[in-house]
Amino acid sequence: MKKSVMILAAQLPKLSQSLSAALKRAWVAIKLKAQMAEKATGFFYRKEDGTERYAIGFNKLMPAPKPDARPKPYNPLVITYFDVTVDAVRSCRVDRLIMDNE
Repeated sequence: MKKSVMILAAQLPKLSQSLSAALKRAWVAIKLKAQMAEKATGFFYRKEDGTERYAIGFNKLMPAPKPDARPKPYNPLVITYFDVTVDAVRSCRVDRLIMDNE
């Protein structure tokens, strides 16, 4: 778990964040992914246009990929989740997560 936090935190300063802020955000993202693997979890993030979105994500409801679809390359900066409220797969970037102290 610490390794994945450090890998994620190492990429976040490239998005104009300090290493300290990147480590905090990486821990929040890893904990969120772990929670979504177990149960439906609500969280906020800021969309590209600046509006905030509340989502309830749950990864156990992810649909199986289509057999003819090519898998997308793994990107640690993206959280992919199944949004329970709209019954669709969505994603958000880790640097756009809204943490409790923001």
